[in-house]
Amino acid sequence: MLPPENSALVVKEDTLGSSKNSFRIVRQGKRAYLDFLRNLTPQTLLFSFVIITGRQLDFSKIDLSNTMPTVLFYTLLLSFIVAVYCNCSLLLNTLYPGKNEWVNRYYRRANKLNGSKFYNVYFVVLAALRKRYIALLELLVVFFFLQITIAVVIVVALKSVLLMGS
Repeated sequence: MLPPENSALVVKEDTLGSSKNSFRIVRQGKRAYLDFLRNLTPQTLLFSFVIITGRQLDFSKIDLSNTMPTVLFYTLLLSFIVAVYCNCSLLLNTLYPGKNEWVNRYYRRANKLNGSKFYNVYFVVLAALRKRYIALLELLVVFFFLQITIAVVIVVALKSVLLMGS
């Protein structure tokens, strides 16, 4: 049962956007999308540095004389992973600012009905299909796009390092 309308605990039904029949990436998400694309170049450079430092290391043995290159390699690798995560999460959080409230509300409803985690996820996906079908479709397209761009970043970094080595 939902609290009265004047309660501060009420989450508006439309926290995922004003219309479930519009793609956000071509409307509210233009700036976030362009920022995402701008941030791909530093990720490519970071991964190129990861590859360059990693090529000099021998991971089959432990050698204390290689401490600094190993630390540099893992620092750059961690920096690359954090950059990818931050870039993707900024895009998704800008496109879907109210997703957490919406998902949490339906997750709580499902938890009251059954309580199993599988059922809760199933309930939220069904609610998204019924109430936010275009947003769900767009989210799937965006996730596919994110995977492709990350793969392109890795391939470009590998290619640039291999061309440097030739």
